[in-house]
Amino acid sequence: MNLTSIRSVIGKRIKKLRMEKSLTQKDLAKAAGLHWTHVSKIESSKRIPTVKAIAGLAEALGIEAWELLIEEIQGRPGQKKKEQLIEIIRRAGPEQIEIYTKLILALHKKND
Repeated sequence: MNLTSIRSVIGKRIKKLRMEKSLTQKDLAKAAGLHWTHVSKIESSKRIPTVKAIAGLAEALGIEAWELLIEEIQGRPGQKKKEQLIEIIRRAGPEQIEIYTKLILALHKKND
């Protein structure tokens, strides 16, 4: 994934999540500690956000920062299940994550 693709993925994800939460760019910017024009440029792929901006935007959107890097792949087989797994992991505590990790690694090793 090149820089242009990353910029596009992040911008689209932020816009989609912002709209799902019925937030304006100004609302999101305020919650993230940014100027609304900066959010506008990020959403339109004209600017790539700094790590600090990504952290603020993710927190304002109620997600983990890494989730902004996940490209939306609608229509691909298994996408819904992947989204369900991500949501389960997001809500898991440290002990649950340890169990899930061991289980997934064991299954992955078995299928190799």
